[in-house]
Amino acid sequence: MSRKLIATALGVLALATSACDQAPNEPTRLSATDQFAAALRAQGLSVRIEGALPSWTTPYFSPQATQLAAPISEVHGPARILLFEYEREADAVAEAANVRPDGQPSRTALITWVATPRFYRQGRLIALYVGCDARILGALQNVAGPPFVVGSTPCTLSGL
Repeated sequence: MSRKLIATALGVLALATSACDQAPNEPTRLSATDQFAAALRAQGLSVRIEGALPSWTTPYFSPQATQLAAPISEVHGPARILLFEYEREADAVAEAANVRPDGQPSRTALITWVATPRFYRQGRLIALYVGCDARILGALQNVAGPPFVVGSTPCTLSGL
């Protein structure tokens, strides 16, 4: 083998070794959203993370909403749970304080809900569920505690 080839091979090996030293293989830290979804699953609720919603759809909270889907029935389709993950718990606390007792998510929002909105807060998360499915309500309460606001819109058969 030529000296040039050996020197190139040693250089590649040195780069690979230093890259490994700089970025050790560590388990990926789960987001609060992933942990919340896993906790709902542990409660027996079949949920899947559908992804982020455009920020203009939920302008009342600063983080982008991540939508979870939980099947209720074939007739009603899946229920949706929106999760808002904040960088700091203090920010979640501050925005939770803006939710009005009637279920409006801010002082300037006016939303016509199709069913009862319920707002939960756990750590850096605010969860919003609009509906009345007993399984979903039970799982949310077991994971996040009681809602900090329950809106005044009644549930109807179409709002399950």
